Amino acid sequence: IHKFNHRLKRNDAAVTTIEYYLTNGPDCEITLELYESFLEAWYEFNLKEVRFECQTAKLEHVQEKENFDKNTMIAVVLLSASNDVTSILLAACLKTIGKLQNEVVNYFHNTLGTDLSGRRRQEHIVPVQSIRSEHLFEINAEEISHKSRDIIYDYDEIEMVLRNKISHFPMIDTEKLQYLNYQFELCGENSSLITNIRARVKQKPLEATE
Repeated sequence: IHKFNHRLKRNDAAVTTIEYYLTNGPDCEITLELYESFLEAWYEFNLKEVRFECQTAKLEHVQEKENFDKNTMIAVVLLSASNDVTSILLAACLKTIGKLQNEVVNYFHNTLGTDLSGRRRQEHIVPVQSIRSEHLFEINAEEISHKSRDIIYDYDEIEMVLRNKISHFPMIDTEKLQYLNYQFELCGENSSLITNIRARVKQKPLEATE
């Protein structure tokens, strides 16, 4: 968002592929690294549809993974405040996975009584756009099974692993999203901007100049 904020025109975003930004610009190597991480997560996401407020968006991987950057416009992966399906898809995915994990965390604390007042959870909140790998609920078979030729599950051990993991998870704030502002659209998205400035900043008449 910071790279394109106020710098990218909406029309350009709608017709320029992701591939262009991966191969052009002084920071294309960093952009490529971030893109590869995004692509891996995007194709692991297996829900068929996601919701954003009152809108429902279908999630279909119509492009082959290796050709995603060549056939997808940059607008698809930018968070903007527009209400069209293209703009809400990514926001809907972020909100959906954040809410799903919050349900797990809430169920854990409410069931075990480890935070009945909710105070601990209120003090440990991470914005959905700031989450890191250690904030996510990920688990694999190796963590909960003994290493042997036959997989043996120890349910007490599984419970302890899950308790230790979930007890450290923060709540994810899915309500406040930082959106991209397309170039020259700030005032359009915030029609009361000038009025608010006039209300908060003392107005002085301009001196007459020659």
